[in-house]
Amino acid sequence: MLARYFRLQGYDVKLQLGVDEHSINVDRKARELGLDTQDYCDQIVERFCIGWLRSVHFPGQ
Repeated sequence: MLARYFRLQGYDVKLQLGVDEHSINVDRKARELGLDTQDYCDQIVERFCIGWLRSVHFPGQ
């Protein structure tokens, strides 16, 4: 709903989605790296948030 609102206001909106820690592919990759699935997802989320904060522009800034 917010993405649609800001698009209508003329902003370039990027909709980011979360990480699915229940995915078979995520579980496989975590095992491959010798990590717990939750720890692996936490690492992904951290990188995701850093990338998102670099690309997002808030109105008025």
